Amino acid sequence: MKSLAIKISIMSGALVAGTFWATQNFQTHPDSNRSKARKPASFVSLSEHLLRTAKVVSVGPSLGLQLTHFEVPAATGKSIGLCQIYPRIELTFVADDMAVNGTPPALSIEGPCHPSADGQTLEPISIEFDQILHAAVKNQKFQNFLNQEISATVQNVSDTWPKIWALHQIRLFDSDGPTSKPVTIEFEEIRETLNENIYLKTR
Repeated sequence: MKSLAIKISIMSGALVAGTFWATQNFQTHPDSNRSKARKPASFVSLSEHLLRTAKVVSVGPSLGLQLTHFEVPAATGKSIGLCQIYPRIELTFVADDMAVNGTPPALSIEGPCHPSADGQTLEPISIEFDQILHAAVKNQKFQNFLNQEISATVQNVSDTWPKIWALHQIRLFDSDGPTSKPVTIEFEEIRETLNENIYLKTR
């Protein structure tokens, strides 16, 4: 199984592909074909940081996902928050138990990257699913949520709305930073990091 690794290093204000070492010593990643047991103890992947306290949160009518906030070392010796590098997050969920022409429905939720008051987590990327469930079942984009910075796009739906959505991808990006390359964590690494799937379950 191929695993994504990210080097947390500040270059032109962006994270770049590679490896992050907890000792803050940037080195070459071990052979990706080696097992996790053979990785040095100091190896920590971006997904392990981001998903360390990941959980589904439900507040009132809103349902979404909370991720972990962390800082990374900059060339100046100071630390910089993840959201300063990538101010936008996109979460893609898939309804694995349904398919239209062999392809499952997909739900992409995009929102801002903001640290929570505790500084340890990110503010949840959440939406009011009632707005989707009460709408006509078709491919469309939803924007009028309580948090106006969040939008959701649904694709490949048929005649009923899915009730269970599994997290398949996390994308960090800066829509206003042309030099910033998006960072994507795919389903395989999410599953490997958590040893389980993350689901959003609607009524």
